Amino acid sequence: MIGMMNLSGIGAVVNMKDGKCIITQFFDGSGAEAAGLKVSDIVTHIDAKDISGFDLFQIVKLLRGQPDTTVVITIERAGEAKPKSFTVIRHPVKIQ
Repeated sequence: MIGMMNLSGIGAVVNMKDGKCIITQFFDGSGAEAAGLKVSDIVTHIDAKDISGFDLFQIVKLLRGQPDTTVVITIERAGEAKPKSFTVIRHPVKIQ
């Protein structure tokens, strides 16, 4: 039966550009945005795992998980010299 899918994740849309994973959008009530991530941040690590060379499917699989669990996302941000890590709480995301 096809209907509504219930997923839990960070509440952000990520896309690949020039081989890098970039945050392009947030859903309302996003755990990622609440944690301090921003649109155009480049994701480099998920739970300390280097994602260079991963495809989008592999990255999204790492970002998803059970509701109210956490994931640590390390990013590079334009204008900042050092990478930053953020702990994000996963929330349900409803897709129709």
